[in-house]
Amino acid sequence: MVQPETGTSHGEEKLFDRFRKSSSLVSGLLWTLIIHSKCPMPPEPNFEVSMGTGSVHVPDVVLFPYDPYCIPFVRGLRVHLEAPTREGRVIERGPPGSTDAHRVQYYGTVIRVGDEFRMWYLGLGDREGEDGRAHDLFVCYATSQDGVSWEKPSLGLVEYGGSTHNNRVLIRGLEESDRHYAAVILYEPEDPDPSRRFKMVLELAKYHGQLSVAYSADGLKWDVSPNNPVGPLIEMSGLTKVDDTYMVCGQGGTAAGRKMEILVSKDFEHWPMAPATPLNRERHEYDHNRSVNPWMPPILKRPEKENHIGAGLWNRGNVILAFYGDYRWNPLYEGERKHVRINIGFMTSPDGLHYHEPVPDIPIMSAAENWIAEEEWDARLLQGQGFENIGEKTCFWYGVAHTGAYLATWPRDRMACVRCSEYGNTKCLTSILGTPHFVSCPIDPGSEDARVYLNVDLASEHAAVTVELVDDGFVPLPEYSGENAIPITESGLHVPVKWKNKESISGGQGGIRVQVNYGGVRLEDVSVYAVYLERK
Repeated sequence: MVQPETGTSHGEEKLFDRFRKSSSLVSGLLWTLIIHSKCPMPPEPNFEVSMGTGSVHVPDVVLFPYDPYCIPFVRGLRVHLEAPTREGRVIERGPPGSTDAHRVQYYGTVIRVGDEFRMWYLGLGDREGEDGRAHDLFVCYATSQDGVSWEKPSLGLVEYGGSTHNNRVLIRGLEESDRHYAAVILYEPEDPDPSRRFKMVLELAKYHGQLSVAYSADGLKWDVSPNNPVGPLIEMSGLTKVDDTYMVCGQGGTAAGRKMEILVSKDFEHWPMAPATPLNRERHEYDHNRSVNPWMPPILKRPEKENHIGAGLWNRGNVILAFYGDYRWNPLYEGERKHVRINIGFMTSPDGLHYHEPVPDIPIMSAAENWIAEEEWDARLLQGQGFENIGEKTCFWYGVAHTGAYLATWPRDRMACVRCSEYGNTKCLTSILGTPHFVSCPIDPGSEDARVYLNVDLASEHAAVTVELVDDGFVPLPEYSGENAIPITESGLHVPVKWKNKESISGGQGGIRVQVNYGGVRLEDVSVYAVYLERK
């Protein structure tokens, strides 16, 4: 039983005695409510991260120095994208007669649930069309223990070719002919309604591509919403939740061009018809066959670059990483879709609505590496939604046209970094501009101690970095700056930061900013990928 707080009145003590002597559960619950109203529970020990678009509370903080919301202040540094290791195809097309014998299209999702990785993708069997119907794509399912070796379990849920021995999920409320164009999954184990812990957004032919939703308790047996369609036409690849708001990221109606669009909802059922449009690659120009006349408006340029199915979203708490479809027409074959190339572009976001491209128009993954001259739909990468840190690797699952699901990896969180620019270490300017460094947005660690770690690569023994703490007004905190900042001279994915008399940030410090300084004789040998703030 909860004891009354000090200073309780005589009347309240009598009330407590009466409840204490009672064996009634209801009485105990009432007393708990009384005590909690007088002595509220302490807040969760979260960090408060204040970015330009607002504040978020997260259990741990990751600061990517190429993200201008996490790191708004940068001197003498530039962003470098890192190419991944392409591990190859992890989901193949199935044998003749199977549900994905003709096509494996990764318009889907990978989620880790406990110790198991689960994948949902679109499969097209070779029996589709035997009765004269158009070929149909349906949601299929696969599992893995390591994210590399996958199995297609026999779910026994949907009949195909006279047998239920296949890996198609069951979506109740749809007809057998209701073709799927895209499907993305979100897992919310904390949802109080067990039947809604898996959520799906769908693009269905029967609704002409308008947004539809479905729910499931296990990710295998689904029920569509009776309110479908619940939103406008959208072809999606991303789905996340920020605070209490669901967000779908996709490509809008093709009649208006391929633009990245964001739809939002509070309850997963009501979505606006008007989207946010954070990435629009349309361009205007003057007609080159006439003189530039300020009284004549520019004309819309024929699209050379567009956005394909929005972006897959990796929500890291205080920052979202986004891999988008970098859609490029071939100028030698103007207007011919079969010659289109789709790369994977890279963006960041603080809130799911505002996006920034660290290196504009340069893809993080090029489709040219997958080009095969004799195939028609070869140079098209499909981002889907599938990201996970596994041990010392960052894994990203993606598609190559309709040939299967593939895996790319980086060293953990090393998709991009900031290095010294060619002008960042100009000796004659150092006294004026200062040495290369960056400063974070304000962070309040709260009442508990916190540790700082760096994801850093030092290419030589002549390079080093130091980490200092300043207050919200950029005034150095003496115990965490100057000579008290111990240089880091080793590379690592999670290198602890220490000061002379401190190994952690003391609780109750208030709002601080993290400043990372590049040093040593060879500043150009320093690459910083991430800064982490975690509890001890």
